[in-house]
Amino acid sequence: MATESDARSAFFEHHGNSDSEAWMIASQMREEHALGVARIADEKRDLAREAAVLARQEHEKLRERACLLNSRIAAVSRDIHRRADDRDEEDAEECRA
Repeated sequence: MATESDARSAFFEHHGNSDSEAWMIASQMREEHALGVARIADEKRDLAREAAVLARQEHEKLRERACLLNSRIAAVSRDIHRRADDRDEEDAEECRA
């Protein structure tokens, strides 16, 4: 693994001078980049957590809606069967009369 000294030597070789100010600027830029990458990673984690919370909330709303719809379907089904039974009884009475 390259040391700070190796990196500094490579920097000066590439730039052809031993300008400490340029090295300091480059070091600062690397640090700022690393901090920026870390900040972006933190923001991504925060957004992922927020998305998970929203997804759970939406899932719960959909589940509640599905339960309501199932209850309505069951009520309509019972009503249809009751009406059919009533018609069957009426038809049977008519046949007996």
